[in-house]
Amino acid sequence: MFRNIYEKIEPELVKKLSKKNPVLIAFSGGPDSICLYKVISRHVGKKNCHLLYINHQLRKDHLQEEAFIKTFSKSENVPLTIKRIPIKRHAERYKLSIEASGHLCRKAILKHYAKLKNIQTICMGHHQDDHLETRLLRIIKGCANHFGNLTFQEKQPPNTLLRPLINIEKKEILNYLNKENISYYTDSSNSKDTYDRNKLRLNVIPTLKKINPAILKTLKNIEELVHDQYNYIDQSLKEALEQIHISNQTLRIKIRHFDPLSSLQQKRLLYLCYEKLKKNTYTHTKGLKETLPKLSKSHLENLESFLKKRNNSKQLTLPKGLRAYYENKTLLLTTNTKRDTPYKHPLKTESGVFLIPNHPLHITWKLRKTKTIAKERLKYKKTHLLNLKKLQAKDLYIRSPQQKDTFHAFGKKEKKTLNSFFKKKQIPLSQQKWQPLLCHNNEILCVIGIEIAEPYKIVNLQENALLLRVNHEKNLP
Repeated sequence: MFRNIYEKIEPELVKKLSKKNPVLIAFSGGPDSICLYKVISRHVGKKNCHLLYINHQLRKDHLQEEAFIKTFSKSENVPLTIKRIPIKRHAERYKLSIEASGHLCRKAILKHYAKLKNIQTICMGHHQDDHLETRLLRIIKGCANHFGNLTFQEKQPPNTLLRPLINIEKKEILNYLNKENISYYTDSSNSKDTYDRNKLRLNVIPTLKKINPAILKTLKNIEELVHDQYNYIDQSLKEALEQIHISNQTLRIKIRHFDPLSSLQQKRLLYLCYEKLKKNTYTHTKGLKETLPKLSKSHLENLESFLKKRNNSKQLTLPKGLRAYYENKTLLLTTNTKRDTPYKHPLKTESGVFLIPNHPLHITWKLRKTKTIAKERLKYKKTHLLNLKKLQAKDLYIRSPQQKDTFHAFGKKEKKTLNSFFKKKQIPLSQQKWQPLLCHNNEILCVIGIEIAEPYKIVNLQENALLLRVNHEKNLP
């Protein structure tokens, strides 16, 4: 039986796993991981195998399972590392299900240990039945991408993830272990339908196999067809995908890249944008926090509808703090909650530079006689000259907008709310929350980069003036 299993896997292993390099094996002591170890140790040798067992501390018998694994590694003379993690506490802290929390923690620990031991290849024990469960869960939960992810090889830089058993059925694994009289540990929770995956495994999949004994092969054929279709669409989006920019957990893509596309292509491009941001968010998230969830079909439709309206004054809120904005003919997807953090910065000196927190913008200021800097103003866009009257730079500060702000716009007779000014100027909602204002005692002298207040316009070239200029970070003088 083992020979049959190994012969199925060997051609792919030879291509994708060097016999000289060490391998990290995600090990649980169950039939899947025991079989995985037997396959990998035959290919690379025991000396290149490293077992990593992650104890979730969820079951009463977790210490017995841990003892079984210690005995196994000792009998095989293979190095073993055990990590205990409080999954319940992690799930409660980040408001996750036990399953989602376990998946996230396992992934983080495996990558961390691989880095610690300078191991590039991580092997997982997923088999064909696991893949079926994953497909069905995604369909049931309405994920936009019903199929995928559980492939033989998956690049997760700097690591390569291998699933050597992905084309092997569970019954083949059990038959092999039982025939060879190889012991394994049975997870007691697998017989309880507490979790969604167990409900499928115990109640739904057996019925599907009765209706169609070849259900695994049928779904695999459908998956291959869907992948071919996705690949064809993705090729048509190659140019648009190259125009995606991500920084500070915020993705930007110009709307013009969506206009020539069909509805199907637009949905796919939105999905790929989301996946890119999701990957970037995981990379920049500290600790074991959850990345963004799977995107559902309804989320994609909401995004597409939001995109068509192109309303600067609206935002779309999606799960886990993800927000979408339309700003300057650009779609913004962001998970950066710090973008909207209030700030206040006193000028103090007669000249200086201020970086707006969590935004790639700088504001420079100079206090001079008007006639000495009037010419400099003409060299740059988004530059203001203000008549400070008797005010000095030390009396001024730059801050973000507040709820009850009013502003006396240039050329107007009276003050109006700052929100009405933003609306008239069509300032995007995402910008309104952090738009820099020059103030004195809460009076707004200038909406920086947009307009100065009427009482502070220049009328005499001999007056003291303040020059304000907005710079992109890359253009900082």
